[in-house]
Amino acid sequence: MRYALMFLAVAACRWEPPAPTARVRRGAIAGELLTPLASPPTICAAVEGTCDTKLLASVRTQARMELELAGMSLMDAERINAERRVRTHTESESENTRVVTDDLGGRDERVTTATAESSTTLGRTWADLATSEQRELLVESGFKGLILSRVDLGEPRGLGGYIQTVTVSLEIRRAADFELARSSRCAVETGDSNSMGVALEKATRCALEALYLW
Repeated sequence: MRYALMFLAVAACRWEPPAPTARVRRGAIAGELLTPLASPPTICAAVEGTCDTKLLASVRTQARMELELAGMSLMDAERINAERRVRTHTESESENTRVVTDDLGGRDERVTTATAESSTTLGRTWADLATSEQRELLVESGFKGLILSRVDLGEPRGLGGYIQTVTVSLEIRRAADFELARSSRCAVETGDSNSMGVALEKATRCALEALYLW
């Protein structure tokens, strides 16, 4: 009986996060088909600590995969911007002399080999561009819209701070003027059954489904 009560007490202390709830906003151009889409880097804000860049990359990857399965075309905005950035490539060479012997005697042969190379990239990143420059770049590259992603990590709470609110926000805007087409936002709590990675995945899926199903 005592062990049964202890089991019930431990079970009662387990934190089971509630199901995520989506908040959706539809703009005046919600019915406009905006594809292909550019995908800028995910923005992150944390109340405490820093954001894991690998987890942020997983949000954008998940969004891209699911939207492409839905028939949309996406491309990394930084790759688009890279086409405008200046690249320099430098190679250094050295000459070596070797002796080759044949039936007529020896002769010298010079062989040139590349010993080292370096590459540098100059120019501004996507985040460095002004909004007007971003719009110009997207339109010139043939993009109809862009999808913006943001992650907000709330203040850790509970015993050891293992409970945290993870919010994923998505926006689709028209490339020509950045007019809002639609946006969605989903929050998931970390806990016993949700690690940070699992919470981000659930919040991203929730936001994606709300973006086009509602």
